[in-house]
Formats: sequence, structure tokens, C-alpha cells
Amino acid sequence: MDKFNNVLKELRLEKNISQRELASQLQLSKSSISMYESGFRHPNYETLAMIADYFGVDMNYLLGKTSIRNSYENADTIVSSKKPITNIEEAVQFLMAQPFITEITNIDIKKMTDDELIKASNIIAEMIRTGLKVIGK
Repeated sequence: MDKFNNVLKELRLEKNISQRELASQLQLSKSSISMYESGFRHPNYETLAMIADYFGVDMNYLLGKTSIRNSYENADTIVSSKKPITNIEEAVQFLMAQPFITEITNIDIKKMTDDELIKASNIIAEMIRTGLKVIGK
């Protein structure tokens, strides 16, 4: 996975904007953007959140920790596509985007095997698709 500086530059270039334009949009200095992209400086949490919001990506994507740009949009895509989840990264991102999972169940995704996570993701996606409500713990 790429590091923050590479992801930031890639996102900026995808939008076809200059460092100066990005700095202006985020109310930062052009030199800050340049330093971030060169890897000489890292933003604080608030700035990182602002950058993620601007590009419509999760902070984990911005930090290079996942290849899924937006876990909530990805979760919506999974539910609407009816395509089964087949890999662990997609399963974990899908489960993390379902806030009710930890609120009303005893599921601890940290203790589950990869196969259990994938199976649970597909079951929950199917429940959402069919409009079933999960009740109780």
C-alpha cells in the first residue's frame, strides 16, 4: 500500500488540481501541501480529517492502510450489487461500516477467523438486502 504522501499526490492529480489550488481549497499553505507530498511533514489529525473529507475518502485510505477509498460507499455497493464478499479486506471494511454490528451483537471481529469474517459479512449483507432487522444480542 502507498504511504500518505503518495496517496495525497495521487488524489490531487486525479482531481487535476495544483498544489496551490489544493492548499487554497483546504486553507493551508502551498508549502504544507508540498511538504506532505514529499514526505517531509505529516498533517495533524484535524488536517488529515479535512483532507479525507475533501477527497471523499476514509482516513485509512489516505494513510495507505487500505485500498478501499470509502468503506461506507463500498458497503452500499456490496449490498446493492448482490455480489458475494470474497476477500478479507472487503469483509472487514463492510463489517466496520455497519455500526449496529457492535451495538446489538456480541461479534468481536478481532477474534474471528478470515473465513468467519467473510461468512458474517455475506450473512449481514443478505439480511440488509432482504430488509430483515437484527434484534437483540
